[in-house]
Amino acid sequence: MKKSFILAAVSAFILTLAACGSDAEQADKNETNVSNIPVETLETDTSGGEEILDTLTDTATASSTEVEEGSAIPGVSTAVELSEADGTEEDITAQKIYENIKAAYSEDSAGGRGFLATMPIPDDRVAEYGLTSDMYEECIANMAAISVHADVVIIVKAKPDKVDEVEKTLEATRQNFINDTLQYPMNIEKVQATTVTREGDFFALIMLGMPDERENATESEKMEFAKEQNDIGVNAFLASFK
Repeated sequence: MKKSFILAAVSAFILTLAACGSDAEQADKNETNVSNIPVETLETDTSGGEEILDTLTDTATASSTEVEEGSAIPGVSTAVELSEADGTEEDITAQKIYENIKAAYSEDSAGGRGFLATMPIPDDRVAEYGLTSDMYEECIANMAAISVHADVVIIVKAKPDKVDEVEKTLEATRQNFINDTLQYPMNIEKVQATTVTREGDFFALIMLGMPDERENATESEKMEFAKEQNDIGVNAFLASFK
C-alpha cells in the first residue's frame, strides 16, 4: 500500500516537471519570435493618423464655409428656405396687386396715362356686375374718373367655395362690356382687349392702357396696340405672385 502511494506521488512530480519545461520552451520561442521583428516595425507610426486628421479638419472647414455662404449640403434639408417670390399667397392682397398694376403703367406709359382707373366703383355698382360680398374675401374695383374713358380694373380674391362663380361672373361682365354699343370710338379696341386673368383664388378684370392716338393706324394695328397696352396690366398682375 505504501509502495503504491509513493509510486503515484513520484509519477505526479515527474509530470509536473514536464509541464513546466514545455511552458518554458514555448515562452522562449515567443521571445525569439518577437526579437526577430525589426525595431522600426514595432514603433508606432503616427504619420498616417496625422494626415487623416488634417484631411478631416480641412473637410470640416470647407463644409462650414459652404454653410455660411448659403450652399446646400447634399442629403441635408435646411430648416428655413427663402422663397423666390415676393411673398406667399397669404401675404398678397388685392390692394397690393392693384398698386403693382398701377405702378407698371406709370413706368411703361408716358406720365402714367395708361392708368386712369383711379376712382372706386360703388359697391352697389359692383353688385350690378354680379359680384356680391358673399362671393369674395377682398375686392378692389376702380374706373376712370371721366366717363369718356372706359378704363376699369377689378381685383377679386374669391372665397374658396366661390372661385368658379366669381370667374363666371367676371367673364360675363367682360362680355357685357364688349357687347355695349354705347362706346366712344376711341374705346372700341380697348374694350375688345379686356381680359380676365386668374392666379389661385385671385382674379383680375383689366381694361386699361393708353389710347391709340395714331390717325392713320388700321383697325388691326389699333387692336394690336390695345392688347399690348392691356397686357401691361395682365403681366403686372401675374408678377405679383412671383
